[in-house]
Amino acid sequence: VPAGGDIVAALRSGALDAALGSGPWIDLDQGLFEAAKHLYFTGFHDSGSVLSGGINLNIWNSLAEAQQQFVSAEMSAETLAGTAEFEARNASGEMRELPEAPAGVPDSFDEHVKLMFDLQVLAFETDITRVFSFKLSRDATGRGYPESGIDRGFHPTSHHGGREENIETFARLNRYHVGLVPYFLDKLQRIEEGDGTLLDKSMIIYGSPMGDPNVHNHKRCPLFVVGGANGKLAGNLHLRAAPGTPMANVMLDLIHRLGIDDIEQFGDSTGEFSLLASPVRWPTKNAPRAWNTRCEAFDSQDWPVCCASVR
Repeated sequence: VPAGGDIVAALRSGALDAALGSGPWIDLDQGLFEAAKHLYFTGFHDSGSVLSGGINLNIWNSLAEAQQQFVSAEMSAETLAGTAEFEARNASGEMRELPEAPAGVPDSFDEHVKLMFDLQVLAFETDITRVFSFKLSRDATGRGYPESGIDRGFHPTSHHGGREENIETFARLNRYHVGLVPYFLDKLQRIEEGDGTLLDKSMIIYGSPMGDPNVHNHKRCPLFVVGGANGKLAGNLHLRAAPGTPMANVMLDLIHRLGIDDIEQFGDSTGEFSLLASPVRWPTKNAPRAWNTRCEAFDSQDWPVCCASVR
């Protein structure tokens, strides 16, 4: 491992890919931020960070007790002085302005979600990661979504009381959320990947752990799977599982389609729920509105879609 100023040269030449900095002062002083592909700042408050001095044990044992105390005190004083100087320089360090950097999270939910989707597409495209998990909002949120045309918060709207008018309102709110997903899928579809697109090579799962939010019912939960999974998903299916089928059965089937064959059980799975089964049409009279709403945003698109409703 190179020492001192050689680190920056090694980063620039490609001999090193990553650097561990102790703060903005060192970053600015050595120019690590200009050379490192990956840069992590630690600090004296971080768990595991230790400042220490070394002395030959034989020499240390040969010192008188008063001399040992003097050496220890001097080392402690030097450590405290160095730490104080370091923190002072970091605290007063020169700020680097980022052009057009936002002040914080966008006020618009629509804009915020699309920004997160952009990051996920970029991560897939550059192969920074091949797996991501994205939660659109926290549980029991009372946040309102004016872009949906509904002026009530999500959680109070979800408790519809079984009244048709309230169910329609909640369906509109869900339709708005699901309607944001095509933005993400369209971006994946526009990126060429080998003999297809990123969407062809991806498996995107969107769902909810709630079947009837009015009573916090976890039965008949809806989900859909989009993408080709590199030829493992045919799509264009609308399936309804038998009552009591664990959602984990779907997850187990998807895990196996990803080539992970050594997992025999996932969660409370009782077997696989195959997404290659014959399509099943929804009953005309008893089809829950929320389930249809989950998928209707995709009716006019070319993306291969598998929809399922399970326990």
